This record gives sequence, structure tokens and C-alpha cells, in this order.
Amino acid sequence: MSAPPYPRRPADPVRSLLHRHRELCARAVDPLEIAAALEAHGITDRTAARYRHRDVFSLSEELYARTPRADETGGARGGGGARESGGPRGAGGADEAREAYGPGTGRPGGEAPAARPSRSGRGAGGAHPAGTALLPLLPGGLCAAAPAAHALTAGLPAPARAAAGAAGVLLVLLSVRLCLRGTGLNRTAVLGGCLLTGHALAGGLPLAWALDGRSPAADAFPGEWCVPLGLALAVAPAVWCARWFAGRARRRLGTSRGLEEFAARTRPLLAAAVALFTVAQLTVLAVAHAAVDGGLTGGLTGGPSAAVTAAVTGPEGARIAEAAALGILLFTALLLSAHGFPAAAAGGVVAACVLEAAALAAAAASGHLGLALPGRLVAAPATAWGPAAVPAAACACAALALSVFAASRLTGASAHHREEP
Repeated sequence: MSAPPYPRRPADPVRSLLHRHRELCARAVDPLEIAAALEAHGITDRTAARYRHRDVFSLSEELYARTPRADETGGARGGGGARESGGPRGAGGADEAREAYGPGTGRPGGEAPAARPSRSGRGAGGAHPAGTALLPLLPGGLCAAAPAAHALTAGLPAPARAAAGAAGVLLVLLSVRLCLRGTGLNRTAVLGGCLLTGHALAGGLPLAWALDGRSPAADAFPGEWCVPLGLALAVAPAVWCARWFAGRARRRLGTSRGLEEFAARTRPLLAAAVALFTVAQLTVLAVAHAAVDGGLTGGLTGGPSAAVTAAVTGPEGARIAEAAALGILLFTALLLSAHGFPAAAAGGVVAACVLEAAALAAAAASGHLGLALPGRLVAAPATAWGPAAVPAAACACAALALSVFAASRLTGASAHHREEP
């Protein structure tokens, strides 16, 4: 007998995939979670065509519809079991499944799947309670009260003032930790962020000391409050922009009909979130400089726009640029960590630390060992724009590299089946 003219294909090609991912499909609360997991396993829209589906989303709908669950009894899942037994499924199998189980739901009659239980106490509509929405303002409020607390302790002994200052710093750090809970930042990213923040608070003084070849003075940190206040105030827009991006991306995941379509719709959303945070952070940094260091009267002469322009273009522009670059780096790391990429987030922060350490080492080699070439590479931007320009460039380079990585990872469906931060 001659061989058949065409190779034989299984009557039900989805059955093998269903058995392979049965536990995943049984735990999923909606088809979107299955689609995200399939993409994470390397299944694309082209791969879905081998299972007689036009995209991963329609394939995930069938997997969700055909998976029996312990909390569902009766004919709804019984019919799904009959479908698993190898019924006919041609090229229009996805449309037939949607007609039988409802469009985009995987349940009979188009009934919406049960809402995912919220870990943060939010309802099914995704609305944040007032306390959760206003909590990111706490670090900025505590830091804004620091100058007044510092003035109140003017008559106390030096040890008491130091203890009061340390207590204030601890309160601010605890409030930041409270705002960022649940985002998945690991210890490496947190430690690197603390080191970068401490270097930003120093205002480029370590680099200046290394270039001059002199030992650090006793007053290591400048007495200006604009950078710590601006960074503390930037916690609120960082959390809000991260939540905005997560919520919008989740909704786009539910309305997209393919992985390529979802990625194309999410890229401008990610760019908008980063741009919104950048504008917000530059604004709070410039206003903090104009209001605190420049004085509420002199700094705001000519209106808020004139104060912002003077702060950005003045001698403190390099310090503001360093704090802004650091904030963008930490914000991108926050997005990656909150969506399941904590190692990449920590890698970007560590890369910035390495670049700043290399700049300090090159400056020290010039100031202490007399090596001209390494020091010249660092001294040129430090002389032109100030010592803070070098760590600003280091954070900007790390933030750019991390943003490119985020653009390739945060536009995938597998990054958005979790709860938003």
C-alpha cells in the first residue's frame, strides 16, 4: 500500500498541550494568565498556528475552557471534557470555542471569570483606597519636615543632634520601604540604590576630593536640602506611574488579539510612563531647590516657571541632573522588579555603582598617583559642569541600558499576569 499523500496530523492537536500544562491551566483564574505563561514558555502566535489557532490568546481560551476545575461541577465542565476527547477541530476551532464558551471568557454564555483576589485589599474594579493612594506622599512629607526639625535641635549638644538626624533618616527610609513593599526589589538592588543615593547626597564631593588628592573633610555632606527633598518627593510619582502603567497594560492584555499587537500597544505606554515620571521628578527637584535652597521669597521671584528655569540652568544643575538620572534608573528598576525581573533590575543598579566606582578610582589615580590619562577623562566633565556631572552620566548610561531591556521585556504578556505594584 502506498504512503498517504499528506502526513497525518492528530485530530485534536491541543490535547498534548493541555496535558503538558494541565496544572497551570487548572490554577489559572482567567485565560490571560494562561496566555502569559505560554508566552513565557516560548509559545508565539506562529507556534499557535500549529495548534490550529490564529494567536496565543485564542489558544489560551480553549485551554482554559477545556480544563476541569474542582469548584465547577455539572454540565459546564462536563462538556469541556467531551471536547477534550478528540472532537473535530478545524481552522475555525477558536471561533467555535468562543461561541460555545463566550467571547474571551472561556465560560458558558460569555460569563466573566471570577475576579482575582487582591493582595492589597483592592476591589475587583482595581480602585485603590485613599490610604494606599496617598501613602507614597509620606516620604516627601517627612523629608519636608526635616529642615524645621533641624532648626528646633539647634541648641542641643552635638550627640543629641546627630541622634535626632539619624532617627529622621531612619523614618524616611522606613516610609520608602513601606511604599515599595510588594514590588519584588531584592537586597542587591536596595543596597545599590542606597549607595547611589548616598553618593548623590554628597553632591560630587567624593569625586572632587579624589581629583584634588586631599583627604575628605569632616563635613562630608553639603547642607542643602534640595536633593534629598526632591528624591523623597519623587517616590509618589514613581509609585503612581508604576501603578498607572501596570493597570493600563493589564487592560490592553485583555483587549489584544495577539502577542505582536499587545507589544505594539504597550511600547508607547511604557514610554509614556517613563516620560511622565521624568517630568514629575525634574519638576519636584527644581521646585525643591528654588523653594528650600533659594528661599521661599527669593527662589520663587518671577513665578514658579522662572524658579524652575533658574534651578535647572544654575550652578546646581549638575546635582539636579544627577538626582534625575538616579531617579529614572531606580524607577526603571522598580518597573522591572514589579513585573518579574528582579535580577535585571539589580543588574542595572549594580552597573551604575560600578561606573561611579570606576570614575572615583580614575580620579584617585590622577590625584594620588599622578596618572594623567585616567584623571583627564574624569576631570574634563567635572570641570565643565561640576563634579556631580560624572555620577549623573554613570546613572544615565545605566538607566538607558536598563530602559532598552525593559522595552523588550515589559511589552510581553508574561510580564502582566501579576497584580500591579
